[in-house]
Amino acid sequence: MIEAMQPAIIRPSMKRLLIISVVAVLSFVLGAGLVLFLKKATVPAGWIAIVPDREAVLFDEAAMKDDIPPPSAGKPEGRVKFLQHDKGIQIGYVLKLPIKPNPVSALPQKYRQETKLASGFVIGPPDQISYTGDFTFVLQDNDGFTLAKIKGPPERLTAASDNPIQGETEQTVPQSIAEHTKKIAVSFEAEKCDVCTW
Repeated sequence: MIEAMQPAIIRPSMKRLLIISVVAVLSFVLGAGLVLFLKKATVPAGWIAIVPDREAVLFDEAAMKDDIPPPSAGKPEGRVKFLQHDKGIQIGYVLKLPIKPNPVSALPQKYRQETKLASGFVIGPPDQISYTGDFTFVLQDNDGFTLAKIKGPPERLTAASDNPIQGETEQTVPQSIAEHTKKIAVSFEAEKCDVCTW
C-alpha cells in the first residue's frame, strides 16, 4: 500500500540553521564588499623613498668634452611625494646627488679664462665644474613595471658638492598612475657643461 506523500515539514531547529546560514553568507558578502571599497586605490599622501634608476647618472654628448674628464658622481638619494594642485598632480622632491671634486684649475687654459661683460664686470671661471640637466622620475607599480616617466625642470649640479635640491615637476601625473605607483626610480641626465660655454 502506497502511503500518501506528505509535504516536508521544516522543524524549528532546521529553520534556525537556515536563517543563521543566510545571515552568515550575507555578512560575508557585505564584509568583502566593504573591504574592497575601503581598499580602493588612492594617491599616496606621504613621502616615498626613491631608488636610483639602473643608469642613475648620464652625460649627454653636449655635456662631454674630450679635454674635461667626466666627474665621478654618486647615485641620487632622497624622497618624493605627490602634490595635488589645481592644475593636477605633480611630483615634489627633496634630492641630493653627490659629485666628487673636478676643479677648473686642473683644466686646460681655455676654461680658466675671465670673461668681460658689456657692463664692464669681469667674471672668472668657477672653482668647480658644474652641469645643467634634469632629473627623470620613473613611476613603477608593485611588480616594477614602468607606469610613466616624468622629467623635472633643469637643475644645476656642481662637482665637490652633495647638490641638495628641492623642487617640483611642471609635468603632471594622471591620477590613475599616481594611485598605482609603489616605487619611484630616479636618474639625472647632464645636458650641458656650464664651464664649457664660457
